[in-house]
Amino acid sequence: MDNRLKSLELMLMLNIGCPDIPEPGYKNKTLPGADPELYWSCRARGSMMIISRRAHFSCIKKEIDFKFTFFSASSGYHNFIDFEELIDPENGLICNDNVIFQVWITVSEIEM
Repeated sequence: MDNRLKSLELMLMLNIGCPDIPEPGYKNKTLPGADPELYWSCRARGSMMIISRRAHFSCIKKEIDFKFTFFSASSGYHNFIDFEELIDPENGLICNDNVIFQVWITVSEIEM
């Protein structure tokens, strides 16, 4: 049996349609050969949730507040929820092999 901790990762990635966007996590000030007119940024605020179907168990909710840029286009949680908590029938997060995710995002401070 694999004893490594398992968890669900939930990430939000913005892609403004620029083909030159580097891999997530790339945080350099300049990208060789990239057109400066492609640079963009915006702030995203909101919440990511897994909805429980059990009345006594609240949803799993985490807030997000991140400035997305041409160089840093993803944010989220590498360990949103432990796998054991996700599959625990008492929590009601899985029903008929389905999970309900709800994401609310407000984008502001858009700069292009």
